[in-house]
Amino acid sequence: MINIQKKIDKWVHGYYLNLMIFNLILMMAFLLRSAGYFSPYLTISVNIIVMFALMLSICLLNARYKVMFVISLLFWLFAGALSVIKMNLWAERTTVYVFESLVLGVILLTWEILFSKE
Repeated sequence: MINIQKKIDKWVHGYYLNLMIFNLILMMAFLLRSAGYFSPYLTISVNIIVMFALMLSICLLNARYKVMFVISLLFWLFAGALSVIKMNLWAERTTVYVFESLVLGVILLTWEILFSKE
């Protein structure tokens, strides 16, 4: 447990500025969505924000394919919990996020296999 805490602390210290930029960009995206800023031309939906956050985590937080697969697993478990408590509409929306993170994970895995330095 202590070893995991040290790894997390080391990662946070290495990506502190990137984490701050990541959170600021996501907050700005949700604020623009709630204000309807690009409303007639581009509808900023939660789906677009989640997809943007997944791609931004790859660029800013150095997320790899394993992270995308873990995120998809967490979304899948959350969708299952939502369907158990009969919130089927939200469960269906969450399965879209599962698919998006799985696709990104497969793309990253393929990229790493094809362009590995070994």
